[in-house]
Amino acid sequence: EAAGVLLVCALFGIQYKIAYVLYQKIGWDVSYCFERAWQLVYEGAMQDPSYLNLYPNNKGLTYLMYWLIKLFQDQTEAQIYWKLVLVNLLSLDLAMVLLYNGAKHIFGKAAACISTVLCALLVGLSGWIIVPYTDTLTVWIPLLILNLFLGWKKLDILQSNAEIKSSRKILFLVMAGVCAFVIGIQTVWGYHMKPQCVIVTIAIALCTVSAILLRRQWLQMGFLLLLVVGLAAGQISFSAIVERHFASQTDTESSMPMTHFLMMGLNENPTAVCFGGFDYASTNYSVQYGSTKDKKQANLIRIRQEFKQYGIKGSLRHIWDKAQMILSDGTFFWQTEGSFYMADYSLQEGNEKQQKMRELYYGSAGGYDNTRHMQFMSRLTGLWYIVLLFAVIPVARRKKQEQEGEMLWIVVFSVLGSIAFTLLFEGRSRYLINYVPFFCMLAGAGMIGVYRRIYAMCHFFACQISARKGKDEV
Repeated sequence: EAAGVLLVCALFGIQYKIAYVLYQKIGWDVSYCFERAWQLVYEGAMQDPSYLNLYPNNKGLTYLMYWLIKLFQDQTEAQIYWKLVLVNLLSLDLAMVLLYNGAKHIFGKAAACISTVLCALLVGLSGWIIVPYTDTLTVWIPLLILNLFLGWKKLDILQSNAEIKSSRKILFLVMAGVCAFVIGIQTVWGYHMKPQCVIVTIAIALCTVSAILLRRQWLQMGFLLLLVVGLAAGQISFSAIVERHFASQTDTESSMPMTHFLMMGLNENPTAVCFGGFDYASTNYSVQYGSTKDKKQANLIRIRQEFKQYGIKGSLRHIWDKAQMILSDGTFFWQTEGSFYMADYSLQEGNEKQQKMRELYYGSAGGYDNTRHMQFMSRLTGLWYIVLLFAVIPVARRKKQEQEGEMLWIVVFSVLGSIAFTLLFEGRSRYLINYVPFFCMLAGAGMIGVYRRIYAMCHFFACQISARKGKDEV
């Protein structure tokens, strides 16, 4: 375990050096949240709250930025923004720790090591380390929920042991209840930061319900009950802390409904990166309707029109094309969002080392030579293809222990759910970042499975050859 701690510390050191020479103020939603948080601190109110009216899911991020700016308000904008980048790095490294722990208990230490290395290369050392947005800031939340459920399962097994004293069984039950309760709270807070965070909880709930119905594990009813209580507590606490902070400046009745993102996910506008990406035409269509209810009704009309135009064959083709676009991008939409770079805080004139590092990450989009950048991005995409290839192997692997099999399917359902969510709604490959650790977990297990099969085959043939040699000598 000490080696793991050293590796995480080393990863943070490498990330720190990379981020220090790369970090810039990022545009799109990142800058929208940062600017409104800045206005809240220095002006006492937002100049234009319309962005948060439309996208209230970013209130959590804006609130986080507000407190960081308030904490360091005696510093310059560049210095404060660097603190946000550091928080982003810590979020990613926390995810690596949780990934290793979860993978170790489900697939073993070898698979955990491979999974963590794969995730560190794909996300932990990618350009996204300098983008303090919900894709990376929340990447640890689904992993924390998975680890809490692992804790519940272990405590459940311990309390059912007949050799353990009654007093300790009660303690284990209380601790297990705390795990279930915290899962509910974390799910709600994660949902308000990034809706995809709820997918792992849905996977856990499905597997729990199946355990109750198929194996009559009635104690799992207690887990579901405490989960629901935690969900309620999470919603109440979020509303009391975050929603109340914005209550006087935002309008909750004019937000974009989920139907808007479903509608936008059906477009094939080339300006929207072809299949289901962000589209100004779709956004303007929804914005023209004032209330959320009116937006929803208008979106449903457009959705029915789109499906009628596509037909069954066209809808399936659209989903296939969209899946190819999303799953084929190992850079996770790096530099492709609109107005990506806004202010360069870290540029040092004449610094050759910085120049070389930036050529890897920025390319022509950032004003640098594109050759090295394309080679680097191609290698990342190649690594992503390897992860996808090996991730399908553990699905066919039958676990000997019932609990391990259940945890495997939770990971599988989480991965499938993240893909389905992105295919169903607005499509961006970066929306998979939250669940890249789950992909890597399956890939690590797949690689170990392949290694063991190859080793077993080699051992079998070696034994056959030795046996034949022995007969010839006789």
